Amino acid sequence: MMHNIPQLSDDEVEGYLKDMIAVLKDPKALLYDSEAQTAVTHLETLLNTRLILTTDMEKKAIESTLSVIEDVGTQCEEVSNAHKIRFQEIVEKETLRCQEKLQDLTNESIEKIRKETDNSLKGLQRERKNADLVEKNENILKDIIHLCKKKKEKCLENILLIGTAGCGRSAFINTVHKALSGRYIMKAKCGHGKCLSLTRTFQRFTNCGMKEEDIVNTDRYNDVKDIVPYLPSLIDMPPLGDAYNPQLQELLELAIGGYIPNGTSIESICKLQSENYPGFLKDYFATSDPDMKVGIVLLFYSGKGILPIQLKTKCEFK
Repeated sequence: MMHNIPQLSDDEVEGYLKDMIAVLKDPKALLYDSEAQTAVTHLETLLNTRLILTTDMEKKAIESTLSVIEDVGTQCEEVSNAHKIRFQEIVEKETLRCQEKLQDLTNESIEKIRKETDNSLKGLQRERKNADLVEKNENILKDIIHLCKKKKEKCLENILLIGTAGCGRSAFINTVHKALSGRYIMKAKCGHGKCLSLTRTFQRFTNCGMKEEDIVNTDRYNDVKDIVPYLPSLIDMPPLGDAYNPQLQELLELAIGGYIPNGTSIESICKLQSENYPGFLKDYFATSDPDMKVGIVLLFYSGKGILPIQLKTKCEFK
């Protein structure tokens, strides 16, 4: 621009100098650049000295200024490129982190769905198993009803339930009653925790403890009410030990023979045995009650305990 002007006025030169100083003092790009500020110092010196500048001098000054500006532009470009690379690295890192987080969430969702599916399948299997069990129980009840209706005489058969403490005799009685009546009624008291057994006396549950008023379902009532008199009776014998001795043998013989009256305390019988001569109970309970005479003996034992071999052997012998 200046090559075509052989000579400039002082005002024009001053204007050009001030413009270049303003550019070199740009706070956004050149204010903190040392070379740019060195050029500013020289330009201000020229401006204050009021020298008459030749075209060659002005050309050199402009070229120097343009060189500084070019260098600063190059530096700015390098900084910009560095920021671009850093930004790209940050984007890639955050993208990878998000992908990993998304994968974790996906895996957690898949695991949650798998567990829920497994639980649902287990629930369906339990429901199906329960439904099969209910159907099986209903078929057994139908068989019982059919057999009872074929009988011509009311059932006088007694089933003696024996076993060690906590083996489930009372629970068996309540379960049989529930299967027949359709609802749970605690006919026999069950022990819990440290109190393994609550049975203290010989208890006879006539016709499995069934009464017509125990049946609340109309369909069940119509099916079962007529067979109640034909159901066997259950005799719950207080818990026995597993020792082979004459006292145990005597108790079993008297219980099976129907000599021990309903409601007799086991403590009182054992006391009579210990305070009197061997065989005293046979003399004491001399009369057999047909209603208490046993035709079937069921031996109970807990799966958590040991099979009472001696008691089992005596029952099989009898």
